[in-house]
Amino acid sequence: MARISWSRIVKASKAECMTHKKMRFITLLLTVAGMLMGLSEFSTGIGDNGEFQSIYIDSYVGIFLLCTAAFFSCFTVFEVFRELTSRQHADVQISLPVSANERFLSKILSVLKISVLPIAAAEIVLSIFCLMICVFWGGATLGNALSAFFPIVRIYLVIIALTMFFISVSVFCMTCCGAKGEGIYTSFILMFIISVLPYLMWYRISTTFAGVESLPTEPTFLFYWGAGAFMIVLDSDTPILMFFINVIISCLVIAAAGVIYKKRDAQAAGKPIVFKGFFEIFMFLGIITVCDISFHSLIWWLGVLIAG
Repeated sequence: MARISWSRIVKASKAECMTHKKMRFITLLLTVAGMLMGLSEFSTGIGDNGEFQSIYIDSYVGIFLLCTAAFFSCFTVFEVFRELTSRQHADVQISLPVSANERFLSKILSVLKISVLPIAAAEIVLSIFCLMICVFWGGATLGNALSAFFPIVRIYLVIIALTMFFISVSVFCMTCCGAKGEGIYTSFILMFIISVLPYLMWYRISTTFAGVESLPTEPTFLFYWGAGAFMIVLDSDTPILMFFINVIISCLVIAAAGVIYKKRDAQAAGKPIVFKGFFEIFMFLGIITVCDISFHSLIWWLGVLIAG
């Protein structure tokens, strides 16, 4: 049964990827453009003694394009999970001889193929090409080239972690909502809350309760998940384990979304919010974030007005 199940998942995933050729083309276009921009700005640093010292990829446009491809994964999720918000697509999915678990896993596999695989492949190709240049033309040993390339690898890992973060939040919100509009705006707002709220809370605790006037160094554990990880990627003291924890948390959120997907009523498509508990948590976190931002900017009355 397990073999038949995975066979159905793979076949359904292939069919889903064929349906969303445009999404895959846009993702590939962004990743290839980002990779080419990175190669165009690649250079090596040579010391006074003529020996290899460092690697430079000063292409902010290339990194921006890869981050754009990561963010585009949200729209891929909205399209792949369209049966959650469309009664017509829901009826078609239910009529197929596939269980809810198989449907969910096939869709997650499709999203990973369309969004994560092109970005990871582009980063691997770019890394191998740059290392080959350093070793064969730059006169560096493989160990020195790998050591010099490690800061760039950190950026690439963060982009993968960001992609998984965008996917996990989008999938979770889509499974909790029955209308496409609600699924989209709750996804974007929740991404912002998760990325900003830990920083604001740490600032409020350190300045108000601890009486520290200047902002201390942010603890890295606040950024183990969310877009905030990109804010401290250039810090060499940040443990590389942070990025793997980021991905693991995203996988756990996707697993939780899978449980909700299985328990969700198939006739819930079209309802703005399927689970009231999700909306209550969403509103609670949103009010805290708005109030904290307002107090932080000294416009405290605006936060009270919005919360009311």
